[in-house]
Amino acid sequence: MADAAVSLSPTTARQARDQSSRRRLRTFLLLGTAALVTASYLAGALTPAAGTNFVVVFSSLLLQAVPLVMMGAFVAAVIGTFVPASAFERIGRLPEPLQIPSRDWLVSLSRYVSAVPCRWLVAWWTAG
Repeated sequence: MADAAVSLSPTTARQARDQSSRRRLRTFLLLGTAALVTASYLAGALTPAAGTNFVVVFSSLLLQAVPLVMMGAFVAAVIGTFVPASAFERIGRLPEPLQIPSRDWLVSLSRYVSAVPCRWLVAWWTAG
């Protein structure tokens, strides 16, 4: 019986290539993390105080970010559900200065709102 050559379809070959590249990436990240932890341990940077500090900072950032991410997801879901596509088409027909908040709009807003974040936003917007 003759040996039949097995040919992979392009999709199967691409999937195999993607799987092997994911495996290489996973191995690289694991080895890199292990090397970083080992180097930090040998340098004396891994102390209980440093670990505690990392946990406190990471958890505080996580606790501060999660509500904002959830609020953004909620607003996006509300807009996607209740705002018809025709509303965005109407906004697209407006002149461009009315579509995008301009620097003058932010400056006039900062005159009425004396909050520091608003002034920081104006300074950032006008710097670019």
